Amino acid sequence: QLRQSGDYLSAQDGDIYKVYRQFFLLPGQSPNLEQMQIIADRLDVALLITGTVLEMREDRGDHGSVNPVLILDLQIRDGGNGEVLWTTYHRRSGSDYNKTMHFGTIHTVTGLSRQMAEEIINLWFEKGLSSCNASL
Repeated sequence: QLRQSGDYLSAQDGDIYKVYRQFFLLPGQSPNLEQMQIIADRLDVALLITGTVLEMREDRGDHGSVNPVLILDLQIRDGGNGEVLWTTYHRRSGSDYNKTMHFGTIHTVTGLSRQMAEEIINLWFEKGLSSCNASL
């Protein structure tokens, strides 16, 4: 979502998965400080976005509907030293987007994730996150 939202250069998913495999990091495991520095160096990135899914569930609502819930804790870190520069805690449920006559309600974790990513990125922009200069 960040890549689609502006002039941001980001490492490819496959490159990140490859480094995680080299460190034998399993899904759900976070790299330690030294590993983060190595990842930033190998991928030649200035910032790392790390995070944890604290909760993800789909509650059953009225009339068999589904109400997804997602809680994220994200950090933007300096790639050189792993220092946390910015942190975001974000909690939403599908029913948070309920509009007149249930139009707009989100019923899947995927849809909720996409909506939350847009909200978080917009929040970061409002708070001063700026585009990178690819010509440097």
